[in-house]
Amino acid sequence: CSHGWHSSEGGSSVWLAFAIFWYILTYGVIGHFLVSASNYLGVDPQVSVSKIRKMSVKRLMRMDENNDGKVSRLEFLRDRLVQDGLVSQEAVDAILKNFDSLDKDGNGALCVKDIKAS
Repeated sequence: CSHGWHSSEGGSSVWLAFAIFWYILTYGVIGHFLVSASNYLGVDPQVSVSKIRKMSVKRLMRMDENNDGKVSRLEFLRDRLVQDGLVSQEAVDAILKNFDSLDKDGNGALCVKDIKAS
């Protein structure tokens, strides 16, 4: 009979070292595969947002959602998220529509009165 397989004596130290090496190698390969698969499927742990170095009039006009000639922080944020592909325009519009439905007095901010009016 062989030592280590169905015996109470265990294996030799060479086989024990091989088993430890094999476990480390196997878990490392499986971990690398899971990270690679998640990156391939689009789960990106490091989201990249481009930085605007120079503003043009054309870009300013595109960002200006309410056509008042100025770009607010909200308009800038919306444009950057959509242009960098982090969120769709439809998703932003749905979120803002949800905000507007919660803003009962229409002042552009949520407050306790809005919650009590619900």
